[in-house]
Amino acid sequence: MCDRIIFSNGIEVGTIRQFQETFKVDAKKYGWDGDEKFIDCCMCELFLDKFFKDHPEHKFYYDFGEWWEK
Repeated sequence: MCDRIIFSNGIEVGTIRQFQETFKVDAKKYGWDGDEKFIDCCMCELFLDKFFKDHPEHKFYYDFGEWWEK
């Protein structure tokens, strides 16, 4: 099962490309191997818990495969 990030306004982030564009970060820092053929696939390669620990300005909590905005 792949993680999703869900904002309180209903916007969902579910791909590596969306993750990079939304948070303005390089996904390679969080586990993506850089293979462009997977950039529009799910974020199962990413260590999202590390991302949120590194960026405490983003207030999210984890619940059953989804990161919810607080």
